[in-house]
Amino acid sequence: EFIPMQAAISILESTAQTLKQRIGTGELNEKTFFITEPVRKTFQGVEIGGVKRLLILKQKRRESIASHVKKFARDNKKTSYSDALNEAGMDWKSPPDRKFISKVLVELSHKSYEETIDGGNPCLISAVVVSRNENIPTQSFFEDATTLGLLESSATHMEKVEFWEEQLKLVYEIYGP
Repeated sequence: EFIPMQAAISILESTAQTLKQRIGTGELNEKTFFITEPVRKTFQGVEIGGVKRLLILKQKRRESIASHVKKFARDNKKTSYSDALNEAGMDWKSPPDRKFISKVLVELSHKSYEETIDGGNPCLISAVVVSRNENIPTQSFFEDATTLGLLESSATHMEKVEFWEEQLKLVYEIYGP
């Protein structure tokens, strides 16, 4: 019925601080449990039911962001990180939420890359998600493109912008009407 704190942190891809906040808000119930054999040990943990609820919520949020991004790709439009997070009931001002959307966008881009690489035009669907202030993706988009071998790590700002514009056109061609 209980899971050790470190295991909950790992399963939820979270931090100790975030888990403590969730305990403070009542999203998780903290429990202390003991093992007495062969030596008495004390463990801090949380109820499994709360972890399960948070995993289900996380999956729904992941699906909501994916649906939002795919809709904008189909409609040949851009969206912002904050709009995608709002769609999932999350907030751009929250560091854990920003980290979450970055991870989801990497997953989506890797999937779109795998789906399009055989056609000779690998694309990153997350190109449709931009910063409201800059009107281009954040640095994590370009880092992911570098990881996938689509962009040189030494690319200048202008080269990054040109790469993104090409990716945006590809996304619109592949996913659009």
